[in-house]
Amino acid sequence: MAKKVKKTRLQKLKPVFQSIFVAVVGIYVAFLIYNVRDKIKFDLEPQSEELNSSVGDTEVDNETAINCTVDKPRRPKYWFYMARQYMWIFFSVDNVLRRLGLEKINVEIKHGEPVTLDWDLLWSYDYHNEIPLDWKNIKYHQRINHIPGNFVLTMKDNLAVNTDSKYIPKGFNDTEKLKEYAAKHPEKRFLQKLWSNRGISLRKVEEMNFKVFGPGYKYFGQEYIEDPLLIGGRKFDFGVYVLISSVSPLRIYIYEKNVLIRLCAEDYDRNNYTNVNTYVISDACAFPWEIDELSVYYNQSYSYKEAMNAYLTKNGYDVSRIWTQVDDCIREIVVSKEDNFKYWLHRYAFKHTFFELYRFDFILNNNLDLFLIEVNQSPNVNPSALLSRDQRLFENLLYNVFTLIGVGHYMPKEDFRFG
Repeated sequence: MAKKVKKTRLQKLKPVFQSIFVAVVGIYVAFLIYNVRDKIKFDLEPQSEELNSSVGDTEVDNETAINCTVDKPRRPKYWFYMARQYMWIFFSVDNVLRRLGLEKINVEIKHGEPVTLDWDLLWSYDYHNEIPLDWKNIKYHQRINHIPGNFVLTMKDNLAVNTDSKYIPKGFNDTEKLKEYAAKHPEKRFLQKLWSNRGISLRKVEEMNFKVFGPGYKYFGQEYIEDPLLIGGRKFDFGVYVLISSVSPLRIYIYEKNVLIRLCAEDYDRNNYTNVNTYVISDACAFPWEIDELSVYYNQSYSYKEAMNAYLTKNGYDVSRIWTQVDDCIREIVVSKEDNFKYWLHRYAFKHTFFELYRFDFILNNNLDLFLIEVNQSPNVNPSALLSRDQRLFENLLYNVFTLIGVGHYMPKEDFRFG
C-alpha cells in the first residue's frame, strides 16, 4: 500500500495562486483589447467638427443625415478695471494673458450696479473695495488680484508706524512722540512723508506738521537712514517682486530672476536739505544704463540684479548677505500681517479668490544693513518709454504669477475653473 504524501501548506495554496494569476492576465488582455478597439474606432471616424451618422450599412442622403456640432472648449475670460480708464497701463498683463489663450472681455460699468458677469480673472490697479463687484456672489473659480485688507502693507504710514521690525525705520504719526524720540536721539534726522505717495522731504522736527490737508494729504514722520550705500556717488533703491498667491494657507513667492533698480537724479549730498533729487528717488530718477558703474554690465546683457551684484562684488561687498536679509525681511513682515488679512477675508465666501503682486522697495547702508522703505500694491509692470527694454522682465514676471495661481502653463485644457 502506497504511503500517502502529506501536502505542504504552500502546495495547498498553489491552485489559489494559479487562479489569481489567470484572472489578472485575463483582465490585462481584456484592457488591451478594449484600448485597441477604441483607437481603431477613433482613427476610422471623421475628425471634423461635423460628424455624420448612418444606420447600419445603409447609406442615407443629406436630408436624412443627422448632424451634431461639437462645441469648442470654453476659453477663460479676463477683464481690466481702472476707475480713471488709463488702459495703457495694462499692456504687459494683456499681452501675457492673450498668449496664454485667455479671452479678453469689455465690461460696461453702470453707476450703482455691481458687475455679475461670467468672468474668470479680474486685474485692477484700484483697491478691491473700489471695484464695483457683486462680492456676495463671487464664484468659486474666479480670481482677483487684490487681497482685502492689504493696506496694512501698502499704506506707508501704517507700515512705518505699526510694524515693529529691525528692517523698517521707526515711524511716527504723532508729533509729540516724535519730539520725545528725537530728544533722546539727537544724532538722528527725520523725513516727512505723505501716507499715500510722493511728498518726501528732510525736515527739522520742529518744522513737521502731521495735520490732514485733504484727501491724500496726511503726513507722518520716519527716521532717515544715514550713510546710505551709493553707486556712482548716487543713492539708489531696488525693488523685489513678491506674490502672495494665497492667504489661507499663507503662500509667499519671491521673484529671484531680477529686481528693479532706480537711482537718484543727482549725486548724494548729505548736507543738502533743499534739493530732494539728491536723496529722494522720484519720477526724475536715473536707471542703470545711465550710470557708468552699472551700464558696463547692463550693456553686456546683465540683468539689473546681476549688474548690481557684479558691481558690489567688485567693490568688496558680500552680496549673499543682501539676499539673505531680503528673504528674511519679506517673510517676517508678511507673516506679521497674516492675522490682519484673515480678519478682512472672513467676510468672503472663498478665501482662495484673492492674490496680490507687490514690489518691496529696499535701500542699504554702507554696512549692507537692509531697510524696507515701502510696499507697492500692483506695481507698474508696463514697459513705458524709459523701460521699453524691460518688457521681457515684466512679461516673465507675469507669466510666473499666472502659473502659480493656476492660469499659466499648467492650465488644463484652456480652462482653469476646474483646475
